[in-house]
Amino acid sequence: MRRASVFAAMLLPLGALTVPGMVNAAAAGAAPARALTATWSGLPGGPVDWGSAVKGALTVTNTGTAAMTAPEVVTIKPADPTAFNQAWLGYSTASGYAPQYCGWAISSGVPDGLSCTLYALAPGAAQVIALTAYPVAPAGGPLQITASTSTGDLSLTSPAISVTGTGAVLSASISNPPTVQAGATFARSYTITNRGSTEATGVMLSDRSYAFSVRSTQGPGSCVYASAYRVGGRINCSFGTVPPHSSVTLVATLAAPITSSTSTTYTSSALGSTTSPFVASSNLTTSSTIKVITYPAANVTPPKLTGTPQVGQVLTATWGTWTGTGTISVFAKLCHSSGTGCSSDIASTYTQSTRLSGQADSVAFRYTVTPSDVGTHLVLYVSAASAAGGSRAVTTAAVGPVTP
Repeated sequence: MRRASVFAAMLLPLGALTVPGMVNAAAAGAAPARALTATWSGLPGGPVDWGSAVKGALTVTNTGTAAMTAPEVVTIKPADPTAFNQAWLGYSTASGYAPQYCGWAISSGVPDGLSCTLYALAPGAAQVIALTAYPVAPAGGPLQITASTSTGDLSLTSPAISVTGTGAVLSASISNPPTVQAGATFARSYTITNRGSTEATGVMLSDRSYAFSVRSTQGPGSCVYASAYRVGGRINCSFGTVPPHSSVTLVATLAAPITSSTSTTYTSSALGSTTSPFVASSNLTTSSTIKVITYPAANVTPPKLTGTPQVGQVLTATWGTWTGTGTISVFAKLCHSSGTGCSSDIASTYTQSTRLSGQADSVAFRYTVTPSDVGTHLVLYVSAASAAGGSRAVTTAAVGPVTP
């Protein structure tokens, strides 16, 4: 009977068992040995712009009577995984511990929040985790941030945060004159427009224009020519940051190539990119065409042969002026004429050539009339050719007959 009474006592709940000198902690209302509480602070109470920094702090306090036996991990992430950009920053501090940066929280191989070490806090000790996050959700939200531990003894959701505006909405365009003379320079404008309410950073535009070289750039960025394996070259334009509701234009001065073809059409296709994580939509593909024209040589001011056709007198020959694409090769000779054109060349000393580039008329050579010229007429023959090929010739009116 006595043995049965002892067995029954062993079946009683611990709280109902009274042992001399022992205090029932639960009955006395003492705090549990381990208890974590958390609070959010500093989070914006009003609307925030898409892509702007949302800053706040999570404070975790050990309100129990015993220290945590070991550190554990607290995960901080958006309640809606699509509502925030992946670029989260976290920094943790606690008394007696070195400050630390939080790492990424990974889900299905993709970062979606922060993973912070929760120290083995002593009773009454607190740890503050400061974080910065960037909302990319459409206007209206609301967005919320959750914090939880793997043991399940901490779970807290932030107040709702509303978001206004949109991410960057980007588009690109190219403009240039419809035609340009081969070898000449022209202006090509590259424009990036941001119709969103968030700035776009690290904006680039790569123009596949292997035939053109860059002379200079005007604007807040730069355009440079870069060779590319197997595709010739590209003109890479760096815009930097494009503010919301604005456009950034770079004007590059380009040089057109010189070809033997009288007309060549070049199509430039450009593709843009941005390092900004806050892009709602992007259409950075654009193109432009330009026709490069190679003009043949054409005479503007006729060459001249001036002076008195008399033995001992000096005759002056000029090149005339010419137009055409690029540098023009000009050839001149002095000859006897039987009435029209050249019938025989005079000494080779008076056969000259040079290269012109649109300069004013100048002297080709001077010739002193000799006795062998008496009775003849003298003419100046000049021909010119441009990069387009072919040649144009002009013969001056005959001077003479030469007198003794």
